Order: sequence, then C-alpha cells, then structure tokens
Amino acid sequence: MKPWRSFIFFLIIFLLIGTISFFSDKGTITIFNSFKLSFPYLIPQETVEDIPQSPSQPIEDVDTVIILAEPPSDTLVLQPTTKPSTVDTNLVKLEFAEEHADSTYFTFLQHKLATANEKPVHILYYGDSQLEGDRITFTLRKAFQQRYGGNGIGLIPLKHTYNSTHGFNLTVSPNWKGSVIYDKDVNYKDFGLMCQYVSLGDTSSTDHHTDQAWVRIRKLKRNKGGNNDFTRLGLFYTSPDSNAVASFIFKDTVAFQFNLKHTKDIQLTKFSFQNSPQLFKMLFDTRNRLNIHGFFMEGPSGVYVDNIPLRGCVYPKLSAIDQTDLQFMLNKLNVGAVIMHFGVNLVPDIRKNYNLYTIALKREIHTIRKHLPDVPIIIVSVSDMARKSGNNYQSYPNIQLIKEAQKIAAFDTKCAFWDLEKTMGGKNSMIKWVKNSPPLGNKDYIHFSQRGADSIGTMLYSSIKQRLDWESKTMKR
Repeated sequence: MKPWRSFIFFLIIFLLIGTISFFSDKGTITIFNSFKLSFPYLIPQETVEDIPQSPSQPIEDVDTVIILAEPPSDTLVLQPTTKPSTVDTNLVKLEFAEEHADSTYFTFLQHKLATANEKPVHILYYGDSQLEGDRITFTLRKAFQQRYGGNGIGLIPLKHTYNSTHGFNLTVSPNWKGSVIYDKDVNYKDFGLMCQYVSLGDTSSTDHHTDQAWVRIRKLKRNKGGNNDFTRLGLFYTSPDSNAVASFIFKDTVAFQFNLKHTKDIQLTKFSFQNSPQLFKMLFDTRNRLNIHGFFMEGPSGVYVDNIPLRGCVYPKLSAIDQTDLQFMLNKLNVGAVIMHFGVNLVPDIRKNYNLYTIALKREIHTIRKHLPDVPIIIVSVSDMARKSGNNYQSYPNIQLIKEAQKIAAFDTKCAFWDLEKTMGGKNSMIKWVKNSPPLGNKDYIHFSQRGADSIGTMLYSSIKQRLDWESKTMKR
C-alpha cells in the first residue's frame, strides 16, 4: 500500500474512534457482548442550561437532610502519590513559655480526640499561600485520621479545586463572586470564620429575576484508596434579602430541592448520604443575594484538619468579623485546636522591629480565646525565605526578627510555638530545600514544593504527637 493511502486509512480510523468516544459518556463500548473497547474521554463542561429543573416542591428547612439517591459509579483513576522526601532534620519540639512548659496544655484537645469516634473534631489551620492546594494540611490530616479516624477533607472555601493528592475535584460556575477580608471596600461583618466567601446575585437589582449558579463535586478514585469517602456535607450560608433554593442533582436528575431560609446571620444546613457519592451537582437559585461561607465534607466521626489559605495575609482578621457568627461556626465545627501559619508576606517589609505585628497577632489570638478559652493554639513560625544577592541566594536578614515577634505573641497569650525555620535547618535552609533532589522548595525560594509541604506536615504532626503522648503519660502518673 502506498504511503499516502496508509495515511488516509489511519486518519479515517482515528476519526472514527474519536467520533465514538465523543458521543460515549462512559469511555467504554461493548462489542458482541464479549469485547470491550476502552478509550480516554472528556468530561463536558456543564452549564446552568444543561441542568433539568424539578417541578417538585422544595424541602423545608430542617437540621439534616438524608439523601437516598444512588451515587453514580464512574470515577477517574489516579496513580498513588509518591512518599514525601525529607531532609535530615531532628524533631523540633513545640515550645512554651517557661511557666507552661510542664503543664498539660493539650487537655482540651485530648478530650476532643477521645470523643472523635463519636463525632467529628475539627482542627482549624489558618495560613497564607503556603497552604494553597491543601499543602501541609493534607499530610497533617492524613496522619490524624490514621490514628483517630475520619473520611473527608473537612472545611473548604467554595472555589475551583483540583487536587489529585486527596482525590477531589470541585468545579464552580463562573458567576460566583469571591470576596476575601483583605479586599478593599468590604464590610467585615459579612465574613465568617474562613474570612472569605462567595456570593450569587445582586442586591441592587430591581427586576426580581432569579440568579442561578452551580457547584459540581467529583471524587477521583485512587488505586490505594484515600480519605475522601465523605458521607456528610455541611453548608454555611447567609441569604440576607430573600429565600434561596438548593437543588441536588445526580445523573442529570434533580433528586430533591431544599429551602435556604432568609437570614442575615450565618446558618448551617447539613446533608447526609447513604453512600459516599462519586459525582453530584448542587444548583442554587436566588432572587437577590446568597452568600456561601464555606462547606465541609466529612464522615460521622474522626478528625478533620481544615485548610484555610489566605493569600497575601499576615494573620486572619477574626477580630473584625461578626462575633456572633464566629461563635456559631466554632461551635458547629466542634473545634479541638487552632493553628496559625503566617509570615512570608511580612518578610519583604524589612524593619528594625515588628512590635506592631506582635500586637496585631495577639489581638487575633485573644479573639479566639474569647470564644474558646481552653482551645490549644499553635503558632507556626515564618519559614526560611531567600533572595538573590549578587550571583548567589541568601536568606532575608529579618527572618529572625519576625520569628521572635511571633514567639513573643505566642508566649504572651499562652500558645504553643513551633519553629518552622529551625525545622528546615535554619539560615539559608530554603536554598538547600530548592537544590535538594527531588526539590523540596520552589524556585521562587519562598514556597514549598508538594514534597516539601508533605515533609513539613509530617514533621509538624510528629511534634504535636510527641507533646500529646508526653502529656498522656504525665497525666497517668
């Protein structure tokens, strides 16, 4: 056969297979009841118009809705992630002010963990962009769940998330509008515990039309399983101007609709699944404005380390938000501990001292203490961070000053302090992390690679576990 004829023949074959795969939604075709043809397939980007509307009446507001719909079986299969590489570091213990060094600091958390087999316990982990993509928190969560149980990733903001590490894909429609507490011209009282929310609708609109937006949640199946088999979903929301409606959609069919009541205070609606769904969609309708302040996916028990990244921030502005809403969310999440991990955004601002930062950080710690007086709080120090000096990279000269400001804030407010920069290896350690094979730091000399973040999460858990175990032995004496 001549070369040009061979080319035409194979082109026709590829076009035929491509056409079949395009119109198939399963990725597999059975031929003669015995032979199966499998091929990669694309997940179509759904739009609001694609979603069928249900004529049934919405379910009225109740505490928990049990969803009986059978989840679809199709999943994406991912290769298991590689084990994190670690540098040679010794265990850096949690530090305390001298008068609290020998005390049972984690009694509150110990009590919560003892009941984690009965109800979920949440550990709030606030941080900057070092946490984005569930970095650090994934490894920390996995370690806690291996010891205390739990299925799901806990509390997350409503925004695009694709993370093969924890096997989870969240897609949202483009008409959600996001707000972060550090944005300009925002009303602090509109924010909740996560210091961020997304909104749908416009309060200035006078035509009373209905706005719609959707959220699609898809689990990514890993070869060796994972911790994403959640059976409960909780939704924190406000609907300050009118009622809203949430619809659950399975396999292009509206399973049921649920009323979100008119409220200016943050409310929680919970849904329970008989089986962990692989893929489902939520459609929201409102005539004015609906704010989603975060939602959580969890099982009926276990520990959940909540990833709360605040890009560009140096502390969470919890003191500025509505304190009634903050108290409500803290109680509903059954918080056992709080971790604050900030500092890299402060490093470029080189000063002689950071006394004002210490004052601001202490203010936010006191805000949490006001609502949860006994909750243990861990302050994670600034990590090492380097900049180019001539032909070489060197650590910023103010790392130690910032770390000391954080340590003073921790000790003055009876918090635990974990020296991340020391854990990394001290001065110029980020340079070593970037040059490590495989790299543990990114080439911006600021952020950790995924492997580096996994190492940090592992070492932080080891430090917390060491203290928990020591206190347990002390109490038994």
